[in-house]
Amino acid sequence: MHSEKNIQRKKCREHIFYLFNLITQFLPILGTLTLFTLPALVHGCSSVPPTGERTPAISLQLQSASGLDQEGNCLDVFVFNDDKLCRLDAYQRFENWKGGVHEIASCSGEKILFAIANSKFGRFSWSQVNSLDGIENITVRLEDEMPDSPVMSGIVKIRAGDKSGAKLFLKPLRSIIEIRSVRCDFRNLPYEGERITDARAYLTNVNAECSVAASGAVSPVRIINVGSLDPEAVEGFRNRESILYEFKNEIGKTEVKENIRFACYPSSAAEESPGSPFTRLVLEGKISGNTYYWAFPVNIESEDEKGILRNCHYIFDLDIRRKGTASADIDISSEDVSVNMEVGQWKEKDIYDILF
Repeated sequence: MHSEKNIQRKKCREHIFYLFNLITQFLPILGTLTLFTLPALVHGCSSVPPTGERTPAISLQLQSASGLDQEGNCLDVFVFNDDKLCRLDAYQRFENWKGGVHEIASCSGEKILFAIANSKFGRFSWSQVNSLDGIENITVRLEDEMPDSPVMSGIVKIRAGDKSGAKLFLKPLRSIIEIRSVRCDFRNLPYEGERITDARAYLTNVNAECSVAASGAVSPVRIINVGSLDPEAVEGFRNRESILYEFKNEIGKTEVKENIRFACYPSSAAEESPGSPFTRLVLEGKISGNTYYWAFPVNIESEDEKGILRNCHYIFDLDIRRKGTASADIDISSEDVSVNMEVGQWKEKDIYDILF
């Protein structure tokens, strides 16, 4: 028995020395990666169960909103020990992932699985993650989000070796703000019959950076389009129409429906302040050659919801009755526009209406 343990220790030491030699050869390329991953590798080696007691792979069943598990993107799965330190036990990457069952290797014991899909990060970008706390420091940029492959993440607890496996729902970090329809009717006003021309819509005071582990109330990390449209910020987006949309048609009495969907990260604030301004949906256009703005704060307030939440869908129907304001940073009066807003979460909560 002692002989078998000595052989195992010897093999483990040989494995560590081999890793050191391999890392030394590639140190100029790997840089700081080795400083973070080596402790996890050594820790994993010392925790390998004796021969005959290997832990079966964890069967992880992945689910996501319909159509968001596009082939061609990557899935990163982290396995952490479910204890006070929550240190990294294993990491695996799946290229061209699709929803379904994935086999995850790890050591035995209680585990926490954290999965991230469509992050656009390379393998070496995760070098700073050696515990669950490290995940919270990883942020993504709104500028890199794509409509059909949003960054998604999820977390679940499991005991390694449990034959029932684990089910994990991947939720997008971003939320969608949609203009489903817009019309204007200026009856009984001096400019009755006028239409809104050169119209465009966009978001202001947008949280453009978010932790991959965001949950609950989220404070904005980096705000763009502060108070008004910033053309330089818009140019940094891979998908420009996820922040700015230019109407193809003039707006009149007939509803205009042009499939307008903007993306933003969660931003929770019970009250507006310079550090946490409310995200606004802004419609800009001209009436008789003069430019006007119709700005609507997107800020849900209830007992358990404040601000813009993660993975929500805010749908606007706009019925404009009067000219707008002189600035995109001034909220429009309810007398000037009728707004119907529907709010829901993808595949999780029924949509409900908010009228104001």
